[in-house]
Amino acid sequence: MNETLLFLDTEFTGLTKTADLISVGIVSFDGTELYLERKDYDRTALTDWVIENVIPFLSRDHELTALEICNEINSFLAQYKNPVIIVDSQWDITVLKKMFDQCSQQLAAKFRIIDVNHPRFINGYDNYLYSKTPHVAITDAHALRAGYRARLGYYI
Repeated sequence: MNETLLFLDTEFTGLTKTADLISVGIVSFDGTELYLERKDYDRTALTDWVIENVIPFLSRDHELTALEICNEINSFLAQYKNPVIIVDSQWDITVLKKMFDQCSQQLAAKFRIIDVNHPRFINGYDNYLYSKTPHVAITDAHALRAGYRARLGYYI
C-alpha cells in the first residue's frame, strides 16, 4: 500500500488537559502546504508562554471556526492516497483529534510519531529553522519535513 506522507504541526493554548488548537500547518513530502488559524479557541486557556511565543506570530489574515478548519483539513487530505500524518509530539494528535471530536467529524488520515533524535533529522530540522520564526505551525511543519527528508538522505 502506497502511503502519502504529510508533516503536521500545531500550536495550541498550552500543555494542559484543556488545550485548544490555535493553528495548524500541514506540508506534503513534495512541499504543498495548508496553514489555518482558528478564531474560536478558548482564549481563557492561554498560558503565559503561548501568549509570548505563539500569539504575536499569528497572521490573523483569515481565521476560521473549528468546523471550517476540520472541513479544510479533510478537503486537503482528500487529494492524497492513504495519507499518513507525521508528527513529533503526541500533543499535536491530541489537540487535533479533540477539535475534530468537537465538530463530530473524523480525520481522514492515520498518524505516525517519529523519533526526532536522529542526528541527520536534527541537522535538517535546525537548518530549516535557522533565521525563521519558530512556533508558527506552518514553519514548524516545514522544519519537520526538512528533518525527515534529511534523515532519508535528501538535501534540503
